[in-house]
Amino acid sequence: MNVASRRAAERLGFSWEGRLRQRLVRKGRTRDSDMLSIIDGEWPARDAALRAWLAAENFTADGQQIKRLEAFR
Repeated sequence: MNVASRRAAERLGFSWEGRLRQRLVRKGRTRDSDMLSIIDGEWPARDAALRAWLAAENFTADGQQIKRLEAFR
């Protein structure tokens, strides 16, 4: 997983669990797979934060975001 993808997943509330080394073979090359998760006990808080972040009230009339996702955690 590239750094930007992992960072995006972590911003959304996923936790990094580990790496499966040489998990895939693609075009003759081995690839690692990073494992990220949100477990059921964590989901209600993550869901509430995402819904608040995406709510219409968090955007100006011209579509600009008012608060960042981190503000809702």
